[in-house]
Amino acid sequence: MHEFSLAVEIAQIVEDKAAEADLASVSGLTLALGSLAIVDRDALLFALEGALRGGVADGADVAIEGIAAFARCPACGEEQPIAERFAPCLRCGAYGLKVIAGTELKLKSIEGLCRGE
Repeated sequence: MHEFSLAVEIAQIVEDKAAEADLASVSGLTLALGSLAIVDRDALLFALEGALRGGVADGADVAIEGIAAFARCPACGEEQPIAERFAPCLRCGAYGLKVIAGTELKLKSIEGLCRGE
């Protein structure tokens, strides 16, 4: 279950970013998850609950926004949305599309309370 490893990394990034921004606590964070990322959304949320516990983001609301997958056809250059990695080009029917978006996992935003507020 690599979602736990991802959650630990995300928790560390949140701690680092909160310290840089001088946040006393983090109330919410938003992640962006590509539709072709090999990450189970529910497992990641479950793992984050534990990984964030005891830190600056303990109890924070976690939102996950989806990122649509797009690919470029090497034969005709068409950029198009895709639902699976090995789909043929919608324009020319060629295979071997190069995925250009939709595999990523990003920390999009952090909401929190600054120290002294």
